[in-house]
Amino acid sequence: MNGFSECDLCPPGTYQPGVSDACYDCTYHTYSDTWGARMCKLCPVGKSASTLAAQSCYDIPHEELSDYEKDILARRETTARRLEAQGGEEEPKTRAEQSI
Repeated sequence: MNGFSECDLCPPGTYQPGVSDACYDCTYHTYSDTWGARMCKLCPVGKSASTLAAQSCYDIPHEELSDYEKDILARRETTARRLEAQGGEEEPKTRAEQSI
């Protein structure tokens, strides 16, 4: 927790919840990249923040990713390639795909 007055904005790497006048460090695997954040953001799949009060996330080496994270990243890459091949337009989903 940092000692800022209520008139000050919390710096990146911290957040100020609700009407609190205190700034709190972002916890592990979260970050804040703006002044005056009301909450910290979760690092996206394949990235992490291994320190408190992180202002950004770093790429996790591929060999350190879980199988679940590798699967998500592979699906994203496949979707991105398919969309690029289609000129950026996503195909309409079938009724079965919509219910998933």
